Amino acid sequence: MSILYNVLCTLENAAEEINGILFETHEKGRIAHDVPAEQAERFGKIPGFTVTQQEDGPANPPAATANPTTPPASPEGNAPQVTPIADMNVQEVVVLLKEHPTAWPDVEAAEAQRDKPRKLVVEAIVAAQKAAEPQGHNPPPAGD
Repeated sequence: MSILYNVLCTLENAAEEINGILFETHEKGRIAHDVPAEQAERFGKIPGFTVTQQEDGPANPPAATANPTTPPASPEGNAPQVTPIADMNVQEVVVLLKEHPTAWPDVEAAEAQRDKPRKLVVEAIVAAQKAAEPQGHNPPPAGD
């Protein structure tokens, strides 16, 4: 029997389905249950996601602590802490938006709080907005 994980997403405006995993509404955001280790490991590397083992409490999916942006679980057994969007470096923000384009409003709000918005982050926000738009929808031509 393989170990399954719960994945909690605390990003505002998170989609119901992320990377093929269905998330349901939770008091702290959205949560997915029965997530296989390989997928839980990927989520564990993304700021805004917390991974816990279903049966025995907090989890460290294989290699999840190998990512320097994901600290290991605390000695008290709490799940790994995540970096708030406002504290992320440019590379972390770009990765977050590539993997979760629907997080762009949260990133935009955090970036607006900075004295000088970062050009690469602003460009990543614009790209995420485009990626988050519904595909295949063409408005009718104007003037008919």
